[in-house]
Amino acid sequence: MSRSFRRDVVRWRRRGGRWGLAGLSVLLLLLLWQALPGRSVRSVEARGAAPVTYRLVPQESRFQVRVAKAGALRFLAHDHTMGVRSFRGQVTLADGRYDEARLELEVDAPSIVVLDEKVKESDRAKITRSMHDEVLQSARYPLIRFRSREVSLRPARRDNQVEVEVTGALTLRGVTREVRLPVTVTRTAGELRAVGSYPLTQTEFGIAPYSTAGGTIRVKDVVVLEYQLVARP
Repeated sequence: MSRSFRRDVVRWRRRGGRWGLAGLSVLLLLLLWQALPGRSVRSVEARGAAPVTYRLVPQESRFQVRVAKAGALRFLAHDHTMGVRSFRGQVTLADGRYDEARLELEVDAPSIVVLDEKVKESDRAKITRSMHDEVLQSARYPLIRFRSREVSLRPARRDNQVEVEVTGALTLRGVTREVRLPVTVTRTAGELRAVGSYPLTQTEFGIAPYSTAGGTIRVKDVVVLEYQLVARP
């Protein structure tokens, strides 16, 4: 019995109300109305389930950047794969409503390293220095941030897997641009897994792609971000 209903009954009694047959009939109808399943369901739906925050598990997640070569003498150079060693983030999700989910990510720019196996250590050091000092300017801009604004759903491939597009603000080297990240999300008991890739244009963030030998060896303007993320409450 709701508090408002009890208050109405008390007021009625104070005003001299008598139960009688008619009064008892009305009271019975009111009690039945209060007990209707639809009313209790609606009150639960109105309150909604509390959102669950899933935090990234860095040791089980992976961020990589694929960098391709360009230029007339590109055959003298190599494509590179960069990896992110330090990052954190969280996903807030309520009732499995992906379209209302919120994603926050932070990457420590100085933690980005060269993953190439077939490269001399001297070349690795040179590439790393150029990446942090010239391209990313990691000392000046140590954080790369992403904050989602909207999540659009695509048809699910399986019951526990959905395709989404996460739209949000990416801040890189002090410049913020809106990006749309395609993500395949798999949800199991107590875990979220997200996989996807995104072609990022460096010049849109004020970054001049690395170039040497008069531009005959250079890095393509578009690099590919690859992400495989695991998150748990």
